[in-house]
Amino acid sequence: ILVVVDALDECDEDDERDVMQRLLRAFTPYLTPDTPFKDLDQFYTVILRNLVSENCDNDDTISRYQSVVGAIVFVQRPLPVSTLAQLINIDVVEIREVLDNLQSVILLGSEDVPRIYHKSFPDYLTDEARCKDPRLRIDTRICHIQIATRCFEIMDKGLKRNILGLGDPARFMSNEDGLKEDGVTDEQIQEKIPQQLQYACVDCVNHLGVATNEDEALMSGLEKFVDEHMLYWFEVLSLI
Repeated sequence: ILVVVDALDECDEDDERDVMQRLLRAFTPYLTPDTPFKDLDQFYTVILRNLVSENCDNDDTISRYQSVVGAIVFVQRPLPVSTLAQLINIDVVEIREVLDNLQSVILLGSEDVPRIYHKSFPDYLTDEARCKDPRLRIDTRICHIQIATRCFEIMDKGLKRNILGLGDPARFMSNEDGLKEDGVTDEQIQEKIPQQLQYACVDCVNHLGVATNEDEALMSGLEKFVDEHMLYWFEVLSLI
């Protein structure tokens, strides 16, 4: 396995993807009925040990790994690193440090969007029976709570009345006519409603559906959103 990991590090993106797929297929004939994913699980464990060693007791290292990888696994659509950084409130440099150690399982493409190579990786990460080390395992509920909470924080900071700053009479027209009246371009919309705010407005509900109402910070964010930002949320949804 170590030889394969080293070999993958020497490949370019296209070759690495091909090698990874062939490696996963090669494991299949050797899966046994009693422990069908044993070899594959060992493979993933070896890779993750590059980030979280067997004797790691650094809570910041573990938390950063779980937040970054968990977000990549559970976001509702692929997001560039810069947007992920805003979504999970972790510096871009720190995210890249995590990804640099996971090139064998997470592809960082030309658009700077990290993508999971194979579905078996998140399956392993979220299965307590397979990923036995809690430091490596991604807790589905906790991860969705963290993302949903952060979405409410982003909306609390970013949503406001007449977010595009349309003047009269443009703001009383239809979206298409109003934007044309004030000469608002797509680039200006992206500037006023950045990708992390768009994601929070559209996809927060999907994370909220998996979370629970037991988390105080999440419930506080939800209550503030309902009390203060619902109308501005509808406005953004009509614009994106």
